[in-house]
Amino acid sequence: MHKIRLMRALIFTLIFCVATAGAFASQNKKTVKLRLQSPAGNLCDVTVYFDNGITPIYNSHQDAEMVFNNVAGVPEIWALTQDSVPCSVLGAGDLSTSELVQFGYIAGVNGMYNLSAILLDNFDPTSIVQLEDRKLKVMVDLRQNFYQVQLDTNDAPTGRFYLHVSYPSAFTSTPSNCANNAGRIDITTDPTIKWNSIQLFNDSNTLVATDTSVQGAAVDFNNLSSGTYHVQFNFNQYTYINSFTLAGDYVITNITTPAGNIYTNEAVVFSANSTNANSYFWDFGDGTLIDGVENATQVYLEPGIYPVSLKCGNSFGCWATAQTTVTVLLAAGINELSSKDIKVFAQQKTITVNMNGTLANNAELKVYNLLGQLVYNKEIKAQQEVIDMGKQSSGYYLVSVINNGKENTKRVFITQ
Repeated sequence: MHKIRLMRALIFTLIFCVATAGAFASQNKKTVKLRLQSPAGNLCDVTVYFDNGITPIYNSHQDAEMVFNNVAGVPEIWALTQDSVPCSVLGAGDLSTSELVQFGYIAGVNGMYNLSAILLDNFDPTSIVQLEDRKLKVMVDLRQNFYQVQLDTNDAPTGRFYLHVSYPSAFTSTPSNCANNAGRIDITTDPTIKWNSIQLFNDSNTLVATDTSVQGAAVDFNNLSSGTYHVQFNFNQYTYINSFTLAGDYVITNITTPAGNIYTNEAVVFSANSTNANSYFWDFGDGTLIDGVENATQVYLEPGIYPVSLKCGNSFGCWATAQTTVTVLLAAGINELSSKDIKVFAQQKTITVNMNGTLANNAELKVYNLLGQLVYNKEIKAQQEVIDMGKQSSGYYLVSVINNGKENTKRVFITQ
């Protein structure tokens, strides 16, 4: 008869656990099994879980009431709801605050028993799980140890063992400023736990700061530069390390110039090698200003030495500048058309090109914007070409005329 009742209890508990896991479990569910083992090796488990929407009093939808086996020599352990209902499966809050769960037990025989916890890996590493023995005034960290204790058959079944679970520590961070020296890491801890120390290390594993005997007070690590850090929590023999990256608002920038020589009338690309930038302002030293692009295309019309500057910024108000100098050479094999051979002028959004000399069969007309993008290309058939730029935005454009093996490029400005 005892075996039949025990089997029924096990079947009921199994069915309840499966139903609860399928119907009520959320992604936040944390489960621990507290295990009582007799001197002869007989085991009994009780399941406690923490999840959203759990009520502290007995609820048949979230708790499984204990069915006692009454088998000689087999221990029994259960958890108590706040209204003192013994349960083999107990929902005990959502860990938004620290949780306290009372257990009851029956020792099958007198002797040394082991109390241990399994499934703790699903808890946040900063949640401390402890077993309290109020009779002997002992607290045991169940992540690190099991508890061995003398239990007798005439012990009071309740009022001795309690499970303490602290809520997870919360992290917030503030990115470092434009000077990269004012980042912050803030940690909030459960006041029921006294951490021996909380330490901050940088990516070189150098200790940056430490706070000792932390209980309830906020831990603030400040005046930090951006980078990779790890925080080490120390609670007695238990240690946990949390690694993360602290962002920064600062801007760093450099200019990558075109490889090789730069020649006149050649479209070349200058690149911004920047960190944390999303605004770009280029000055190419010949009057060409380009705004808003990370990689800018420039065409120099005259040989010479030009200073190039780049100013980069972001939405946080941080800025950085970079400068370099480039030498522009006259393109080999290209003869510039003289001003008497060609006239280029713009009126509003119309560009007019007048050819004053002999027109070759393969004469070509091209128009580029200041990003080096070709926006117009046509074979020249007449002494005068009129270009409609109505679909283009206002600004500077480069008009290139190729005729009789010679090239001439003029800069014009179109407007409404």
